[in-house]
Amino acid sequence: MRRLARDGAPERAAPQDEDARLLAAVAAGDDGEALVDLYRRYETPLYRLGLRLLKDEGMAEELVQDTFVRLWRSAPRFDPGRGSVRTFTFVIAYSVASDLRRRRCRT
Repeated sequence: MRRLARDGAPERAAPQDEDARLLAAVAAGDDGEALVDLYRRYETPLYRLGLRLLKDEGMAEELVQDTFVRLWRSAPRFDPGRGSVRTFTFVIAYSVASDLRRRRCRT
């Protein structure tokens, strides 16, 4: 049953609830619209994080791309009882940043 706001309009899901629904769809095999919606929500904050951590535009772009590949692969492991999709995504991004820094140091 759809909940209604006081004015009679349908209530919108909280952003974290919507993110969890989208990631559950990705985990269930929908790597189309659900993943695109998550990408649109998180690409800019992830890029900014990449710039801050890696100090390089190309590496920041790579961080965004690698984070979403890992998010897609890790979607079935997401547990909303342990945290938000945002936290899950940024933990992945920090791991990607660490890997990118290590790779840059080796070359």
